[in-house]
Amino acid sequence: MANSLVKRDHYVVLGVSRDASAEEIKRTYRKQAKEMHPDALGPDVSAEDQAEALKVFQELSTAYEQLSHPELRKQLDEWLRVCGDFGFGFGDSNTYDRGSDKEYWDDFGEEFYGYKRSWRSRPEPEPIEIPEPHAFEVDGVWCWLTYELGHWSNYLRVTVRIPLDGLFHITGDYIKLPAKAYLEELIAVDAKGDVLGRGHSLPFLRTRVRQLQAEARRNVERRQWNTQLDGLEATRNRLLAERKPVGTLDRLLLKARSDVSFGSEGHWWRCKDRGVIVRSIREVEKEIDRVKALDATELLLDDLIEGRLPHRDLAYNERLLKKLTVYVVRSGGEYELPTPDQIRECYRDRIRGCKSHAEVLGRYLGLDDDEPTVLELAGEGLIELAPEEIEVKSNKGRVATCPVAYGRAKVDGEVVPVGIITISHAMYELNCATQHGRSSQLPKLPHDIQLLVRVRVTWKGKELLTDPRVDGKSLRDEIKRCEARLKNPRVVEDDFAMTLEAFLLL
Repeated sequence: MANSLVKRDHYVVLGVSRDASAEEIKRTYRKQAKEMHPDALGPDVSAEDQAEALKVFQELSTAYEQLSHPELRKQLDEWLRVCGDFGFGFGDSNTYDRGSDKEYWDDFGEEFYGYKRSWRSRPEPEPIEIPEPHAFEVDGVWCWLTYELGHWSNYLRVTVRIPLDGLFHITGDYIKLPAKAYLEELIAVDAKGDVLGRGHSLPFLRTRVRQLQAEARRNVERRQWNTQLDGLEATRNRLLAERKPVGTLDRLLLKARSDVSFGSEGHWWRCKDRGVIVRSIREVEKEIDRVKALDATELLLDDLIEGRLPHRDLAYNERLLKKLTVYVVRSGGEYELPTPDQIRECYRDRIRGCKSHAEVLGRYLGLDDDEPTVLELAGEGLIELAPEEIEVKSNKGRVATCPVAYGRAKVDGEVVPVGIITISHAMYELNCATQHGRSSQLPKLPHDIQLLVRVRVTWKGKELLTDPRVDGKSLRDEIKRCEARLKNPRVVEDDFAMTLEAFLLL
């Protein structure tokens, strides 16, 4: 076998009974591994403490490795039974002098200790007298020992109580015990005698106590943070009484409360980082300062403009401004859109007097639709609008009417006003500029609006639109590219036509 038997009572190390199932052993190991992980001590732990915690964690892993392997567990159970029958202690804390009972050792089976004679003919063990509880000194630390008879009558179980102040002054990892005695439990007690931690070895107990101390420090900070948040929440209530909007403040307070309480049930691996909690509380304080500095109207206006207050009319205003931008292009800039400052002032006038988000949501914030006014001015000749449709010569001398989509787009690296038409390939061939000197037969748009053309290319029932281009070599190359893509079905399947909304910079 790759793994050799480590002779120690791993049931005690892992904290399970000897008849525990494999599932129970696995569940207990996962729980212990999470609780005794070196990271549980926190980021400010020393390298020495970290190394000791890692040793304990490896000890747990070794115990699980031995108990989860059926063959190793079977050997361990047999070894523990033999040790129990002969009164020897378990683990590294055993200080029993094996040479003093040579006749017992000579009877061990070859499987465990290399001797060939059978141990079945051993003599009956002698009864053991239970010593009285007493104190003894280890590295200057006075510990209190209590004894009790084990499951078999020829060995003792020892419980050692160690004062908390001296727990970390003991340099060794194990306490020397009397003969025919094994360590049952180590208990750390404070000055009042209250139990603060239990363990099966000194490294385990020290790691456990450090973990509890780290959790205590976290709890002290958590109580301070909760007290600070209680004060901030009282300030929030006063602001609400003044009828100031506190919607964003409530959201930040809820997040800060969640960050502070996350992992408060003792799950150290779920605790938020200290920096995250401090930043959450600072955001609450900054929001309170913002609310105090501005009046209710300005606060509501900021929430509205920055999107924290989703009003139904804002989407309508966005669509309206896009539509009116077309009239800016068609008029050559003679019609002007309202500036952001003008829109903000309009919102301010309409929400003046509101104290809460709910009141703002009940106000009408739609901007004025100037389309009828623009069309009226154009009808009177005061504004010249580019046409909605233009006429293009088609087959057999006929004239076709093509609608024009207006907007702004990037042409030759510069954003300019454009109008886009879509025509067939045959119609384009009749009107396009050629390499032989014929100029473009497509009409021009007023106000220096650049005309872009999209050509509908067809091949064997398939159709593909070119990207908008100025009439000339660039557009002819685009048409050839689309024809090549149409003739390659594999490429056509993945192709898509660019929409005008995606091309125009409205």
